[in-house]
Amino acid sequence: MTLENGKLISHEEVTGNEGGVAAVKATTQILSNGRMHLKSRYLKNGEWVDGHEVTCEETPGAEVKFR
Repeated sequence: MTLENGKLISHEEVTGNEGGVAAVKATTQILSNGRMHLKSRYLKNGEWVDGHEVTCEETPGAEVKFR
């Protein structure tokens, strides 16, 4: 993982994936409104393709419960 321009960048090598994914790159950043944004790309069959993208926000009053 590296930190670049306020963004956390991760690069993961993948082995044994039946779908042809060989690597994953993800970028995570905290936005000015306090939300967290994550975007990933996959190296699939030799080509970088878009993965998933999500924006998370804190839910006021939410409690973390461990079972």
